[in-house]
Amino acid sequence: EIIRPFKGGPITTGSTFYVDSTTGSDAAGRGRSAEKPVATVDYAIGLCTSNKGDVIYVMPNHAENVNSATAFLCDKAGITIIGLGTGNNRPLFTATTSTGGVVVTTADVTMENLTFIASQSGVVRMMHIKGKYCTIKNCEILDGGAAHVEAGIEVGAANNDADGLNVTGCRI
Repeated sequence: EIIRPFKGGPITTGSTFYVDSTTGSDAAGRGRSAEKPVATVDYAIGLCTSNKGDVIYVMPNHAENVNSATAFLCDKAGITIIGLGTGNNRPLFTATTSTGGVVVTTADVTMENLTFIASQSGVVRMMHIKGKYCTIKNCEILDGGAAHVEAGIEVGAANNDADGLNVTGCRI
């Protein structure tokens, strides 16, 4: 079955998951509807199946602390993570430690319309991209006042890490 859960959203034959820090719970049986979302993106990623075209919608005003290199780990290939909302209503991910940030270890991951901010000085990197053919679209990476990010987007150091990376419409 082809699914388009939101007008203008991507067409997919994969599963659709929803994340909302206000009403969500990282518990079994949740995440399949906007009425019963999970609480964290990492939990939603765990529900995905690699290379099936799964889509994660992150609800407006979602706020999540990223306190380690594995708190927002994209380890499922071929998934799309889309933030809903505009301006200050877009989902906000706050790096609360120097190692906080997004790590993408697999290919074909797309992240769109998300905001990332540092809450302390010395955040090593907000995004560490190792997977090939990933897309980061219309995202924002911000310093948090006196807090700063040393690298907004860092690519892996191994041969061919992040080949085909597409960064478009982002503000860093």
